[in-house]
Amino acid sequence: MSATGPSTTPSKIEWVRFISPLLVAVALMAVLWLAILNVTRSERDRARALAEGELTNFALMYDLYVSETLATIDGLLKHLRYTLLEMPEHLDHEIAAVGQSPLARHFIGFGYTDANGVSPFFSNTVTGLPLDLSDRPHIARHLADRRDAVFVGQPLFGRASNQWSIHFSRPIIGASGEFLGVAILAVSPNVFTEAFAKVNLGPRGGITLVGIDRVIRARESRLQFETNPMGFTLPGDRPFFDPAKPAADIITFDSALESTTRLAAYRRLEKFPLVVVVHQVMDDIFADVRVRERKLVALGGFISFAAALFAVALSLLVRRRVLAQAALANVRATLAESERRFRDFAESSNDWFWETGPDHRFTHFIVADANKTLEWVKNIGKTRCELMAEDNPRDLVETHRRVLEAHRPFRDLEYQFRSASGEMAWFKVSGRPIFHESGQFLGYRGSASDNTATRRAAEQLIAAKERAEAADRAKSEFLANMSHELRTPLNAVIGFAEIILMTPPGTPLDSRLLGYAADIKASGAHLLSIINDVLDVSAVDAGMLVLNESVVDLDDVVDSCVRMVQGRADSGRVTLAVRIEPSLPDLVVDPRRIKQALLNLLSNAIKFSPDGGVVRLSATRPAEGGVAIAVSDQGIGMSAEDIAVALTRFGQVSTGFARQHGGTGLGLPLTRSLIELHQGSLAIASEPGLGTRVTLWLPPTRLAWEGANESPTPISAIGDSLAEKVGTVALVKGGKVC
Repeated sequence: MSATGPSTTPSKIEWVRFISPLLVAVALMAVLWLAILNVTRSERDRARALAEGELTNFALMYDLYVSETLATIDGLLKHLRYTLLEMPEHLDHEIAAVGQSPLARHFIGFGYTDANGVSPFFSNTVTGLPLDLSDRPHIARHLADRRDAVFVGQPLFGRASNQWSIHFSRPIIGASGEFLGVAILAVSPNVFTEAFAKVNLGPRGGITLVGIDRVIRARESRLQFETNPMGFTLPGDRPFFDPAKPAADIITFDSALESTTRLAAYRRLEKFPLVVVVHQVMDDIFADVRVRERKLVALGGFISFAAALFAVALSLLVRRRVLAQAALANVRATLAESERRFRDFAESSNDWFWETGPDHRFTHFIVADANKTLEWVKNIGKTRCELMAEDNPRDLVETHRRVLEAHRPFRDLEYQFRSASGEMAWFKVSGRPIFHESGQFLGYRGSASDNTATRRAAEQLIAAKERAEAADRAKSEFLANMSHELRTPLNAVIGFAEIILMTPPGTPLDSRLLGYAADIKASGAHLLSIINDVLDVSAVDAGMLVLNESVVDLDDVVDSCVRMVQGRADSGRVTLAVRIEPSLPDLVVDPRRIKQALLNLLSNAIKFSPDGGVVRLSATRPAEGGVAIAVSDQGIGMSAEDIAVALTRFGQVSTGFARQHGGTGLGLPLTRSLIELHQGSLAIASEPGLGTRVTLWLPPTRLAWEGANESPTPISAIGDSLAEKVGTVALVKGGKVC
């Protein structure tokens, strides 16, 4: 809103309201005229469909009538021919019989000719006999083509009879097939139209009988033509002349006799070379429709005029109202601007604002976040105590209820609230009561803020403090566990070094001092091993231990490890038994880490084996593929609980024998991590008093040649008779004891 205040000019929307009645009137008139157009179009379609049905029915009736009439005429010709051939003496009787035919009044004459086309007899002739008819088309046709078929001649106008006639003829064929002449029957064209003279086909409709030679034989119509249609030759583009077109159909064509467009139904006769056509002028078909169209147009014009007047009057009325409302809108805009100003202040705040009624139920929220607005709107009609009751202490809810009932202000009330999604949040709320001028209590208004982030930050700080304390305890436990392991070799190094230093100068070192030096070396090596294990575990945890892979021979790796622990085994009177399956493939591994893993297992097995015990190392190919390396001993063994402890870093099995030998508790966990880095696994089978077998499995992807997956050895073949003796088996995979 500008500083000069709201505008007094009607807005674009208000002007749209002003012209909307005109637009509605135009739209209604468009709908009206579209409806009129649709109605007239439908009326025309119905009128045409009705005309097509009537024309089709009349064409069928005319087809049957003409076919029956032609059959009667052809029957008379055949009977006349039979009389001439078989009973010429009864010709007079036959002539009398023809005169008694129902069609006799349409007969103009009948007779016959000889083989040369000369007629010795023809009724109603005014010229002398014999009469040479060989030049007539129907006679010439039979003289040229003597097949036994009826011929329908073209219409002829008789100068003597002063009327049109159609000559029907059939050849007279003797018993031996010889051509003897032609039987002739002249018929008036009215025989084909008289029965349909009273059929109502409109003022200009009609029926036509036309030959396939395109010449009209008969026509009945109320229309008087300037050109006589009898004998008229129609254009050749009519579909009913084309044998490829349907034998019966509805067509539209321009008349060749007058300037009209006609709708016609035609049928080609099945046994005669003729076509019957029943037709109406298109203007006559739609005459009634045009009358109704004019009425609809007049009605539509009247309605359009009335609608236009009404729309103009309504627009003027709306214009007055728009101008009147513009002033009122200015006042409302000023008030709305003031409300928006305070709403902007509220919505730009991190807090949100609320209002309750006298019953303490929420009636309004102003929240900057649209998503939270939708969520809080669902709480309209509820009280805060209802929202607090589920997830807050009862005394907090009751205290707040008493404050509300006393209509006292409150500040920084903190409570928990569970959202519709189930997420828990902390809110801090302040509010003050509102009263009417009369002193009536109207409700509360106040603000609220989301204190969840602060709460969670405090909880995270506490959790971080607890984790730091746990890490400090773990460090203390680690130092406590490592103190013995580090102190013992250091004491040996310091003690034996002092003894050697106390030897007078120039005194040759005897075997005792050499032994001290050897102990110093062994203690230093042990200390270095401990430090290396700790560093390797740290590297694994940090994901920084990288394998330096190469193709190695497992026999060489095993031989190297056995040589390194042989002295320790001999000193403990422990026998080392090695069995490597022949033709094992080379491995793609880090040789140093594989040796480190095997040395850890061999060292543990020798350490926990009694005097005279046997430690066995075997390498085979299990059924699941890859390579399995097993180290077994006849030592103290472990329970399932002890196995879980042994696989925990710095874990010490709590047996007297184990405590006697000591250790960092890193050997088995580090071995497992090294094998898992090679995508393998570690399995432990053990039972107290019977011994332990640890199996390292490397997958087929660690084999160095393609045929390495053929002919595997069952996993049951790994190890020795311990497999039948032990009862506790632990499979280590993915860092867990299963």
